[in-house]
Amino acid sequence: LPSQTNFLLVRPREAPAGEWYRRLRENQILVRWFDTPELTEYLRISIGTPQEMETFIRVVKRLLR
Repeated sequence: LPSQTNFLLVRPREAPAGEWYRRLRENQILVRWFDTPELTEYLRISIGTPQEMETFIRVVKRLLR
């Protein structure tokens, strides 16, 4: 979705957003998941420091395997 903020609103394809939320949290990656009808399929991912984003990408790649 178009945005001018420091976060991405994404809809995961591989698993429901709530499942991604749980799995990322288990790996100490904090994202936002809204359990509301309009947003339940989406995660809000804030853009962090380069090191935080590298960690996020590394964990997501591992979870996709």
